[in-house]
Amino acid sequence: MLSQTEKGRTIISLYASCSPALVKAVLLDGRFRSTVLDGLARLKPAIVGIRATLGEGDRDYVFTEEDANTIAFLMDITIAKLPKSLATQAKALGQELHLYAMPGKTVAEYLRAVRLL
Repeated sequence: MLSQTEKGRTIISLYASCSPALVKAVLLDGRFRSTVLDGLARLKPAIVGIRATLGEGDRDYVFTEEDANTIAFLMDITIAKLPKSLATQAKALGQELHLYAMPGKTVAEYLRAVRLL
Protein backbone atom coordinates (compact mmCIF):
# COMPACT_ATOMS: atom_id res chain seq x y z
CA MET A 1 0.00 0.00 0.00
CA LEU A 2 2.64 2.56 0.98
CA SER A 3 4.58 2.07 -2.22
CA GLN A 4 1.59 3.29 -4.22
CA THR A 5 1.86 6.93 -3.10
CA GLU A 6 4.71 9.45 -3.05
CA LYS A 7 4.33 10.04 0.70
CA GLY A 8 4.22 6.28 1.25
CA ARG A 9 7.49 5.82 -0.63
CA THR A 10 8.99 8.58 1.53
CA ILE A 11 7.92 6.69 4.65
CA ILE A 12 9.44 3.45 3.33
CA SER A 13 12.73 5.17 2.52
CA LEU A 14 12.90 6.91 5.90
CA TYR A 15 12.05 3.65 7.68
CA ALA A 16 14.91 1.89 5.90
CA SER A 17 17.31 4.68 6.87
CA CYS A 18 16.19 4.77 10.51
CA SER A 19 16.03 1.03 11.13
CA PRO A 20 19.71 0.46 12.07
CA ALA A 21 19.66 3.16 14.76
CA LEU A 22 16.32 1.98 16.13
CA VAL A 23 17.34 -1.68 16.18
CA LYS A 24 20.47 -0.71 18.11
CA ALA A 25 18.39 1.32 20.58
CA VAL A 26 15.93 -1.55 21.09
CA LEU A 27 18.77 -4.02 21.67
CA LEU A 28 20.84 -1.84 23.99
CA ASP A 29 18.22 0.13 25.92
CA GLY A 30 15.83 -2.09 27.88
CA ARG A 31 13.70 0.82 29.03
CA PHE A 32 13.25 2.04 25.46
CA ARG A 33 12.43 -1.51 24.31
CA SER A 34 9.83 -1.92 27.05
CA THR A 35 8.24 1.45 26.31
CA VAL A 36 7.99 0.71 22.59
CA LEU A 37 6.47 -2.73 23.23
CA ASP A 38 3.92 -1.22 25.61
CA GLY A 39 2.97 1.41 23.02
CA LEU A 40 2.60 -1.19 20.29
CA ALA A 41 0.41 -3.31 22.57
CA ARG A 42 -1.87 -0.29 23.13
CA LEU A 43 -2.10 0.13 19.34
CA LYS A 44 -3.19 -3.46 18.67
CA PRO A 45 -6.83 -2.49 17.90
CA ALA A 46 -5.62 0.20 15.48
CA ILE A 47 -3.19 -2.22 13.84
CA VAL A 48 -6.01 -4.73 13.37
CA GLY A 49 -8.12 -1.91 11.89
CA ILE A 50 -5.38 -0.98 9.45
CA ARG A 51 -4.99 -4.59 8.35
CA ALA A 52 -8.77 -4.79 7.85
CA THR A 53 -8.69 -1.70 5.66
CA LEU A 54 -6.08 -3.43 3.55
CA GLY A 55 -8.37 -6.38 2.99
CA GLU A 56 -8.77 -8.53 6.09
CA GLY A 57 -11.79 -8.35 8.38
CA ASP A 58 -13.84 -5.44 9.74
CA ARG A 59 -13.12 -2.26 7.77
CA ASP A 60 -14.88 0.16 10.12
CA TYR A 61 -12.20 0.78 12.77
CA VAL A 62 -12.31 4.39 13.95
CA PHE A 63 -9.10 5.87 15.33
CA THR A 64 -9.31 7.06 18.92
CA GLU A 65 -7.59 9.93 20.67
CA GLU A 66 -5.52 7.32 22.54
CA ASP A 67 -4.36 5.87 19.19
CA ALA A 68 -3.22 9.30 18.01
CA ASN A 69 -1.53 10.09 21.33
CA THR A 70 0.24 6.72 21.42
CA ILE A 71 1.50 7.10 17.86
CA ALA A 72 2.71 10.63 18.61
CA PHE A 73 4.45 9.40 21.77
CA LEU A 74 6.13 6.52 19.93
CA MET A 75 7.27 8.90 17.21
CA ASP A 76 8.76 11.26 19.80
CA ILE A 77 10.70 8.59 21.66
CA THR A 78 12.01 6.98 18.48
CA ILE A 79 12.98 10.34 16.98
CA ALA A 80 15.04 10.95 20.12
CA LYS A 81 17.11 7.84 19.27
CA LEU A 82 17.92 8.94 15.71
CA PRO A 83 20.91 10.84 14.35
CA LYS A 84 20.07 14.53 13.88
CA SER A 85 19.59 14.44 10.09
CA LEU A 86 17.17 11.51 10.29
CA ALA A 87 15.41 13.02 13.28
CA THR A 88 14.76 16.19 11.29
CA GLN A 89 13.26 14.17 8.43
CA ALA A 90 11.12 12.09 10.81
CA LYS A 91 9.82 15.21 12.58
CA ALA A 92 8.84 16.76 9.25
CA LEU A 93 7.04 13.59 8.21
CA GLY A 94 5.28 13.46 11.56
CA GLN A 95 3.94 16.95 10.99
CA GLU A 96 2.64 15.95 7.55
CA LEU A 97 0.71 13.05 9.08
CA HIS A 98 -1.57 15.42 11.05
CA LEU A 99 -2.04 13.02 13.95
CA TYR A 100 -4.33 15.52 15.67
CA ALA A 101 -6.83 14.90 12.83
CA MET A 102 -6.82 11.12 13.31
CA PRO A 103 -9.39 10.64 16.13
CA GLY A 104 -12.92 10.01 14.91
CA LYS A 105 -11.88 8.98 11.40
CA THR A 106 -11.97 5.48 9.99
CA VAL A 107 -8.63 4.11 8.87
CA ALA A 108 -9.54 4.67 5.21
CA GLU A 109 -10.71 8.26 5.85
CA TYR A 110 -7.51 9.12 7.68
CA LEU A 111 -5.21 7.45 5.14
CA ARG A 112 -6.96 9.31 2.30
CA ALA A 113 -6.74 12.61 4.20
CA VAL A 114 -2.97 12.29 4.54
CA ARG A 115 -2.59 10.93 1.00
CA LEU A 116 -1.49 7.44 1.92
CA LEU A 117 -4.42 5.69 0.28
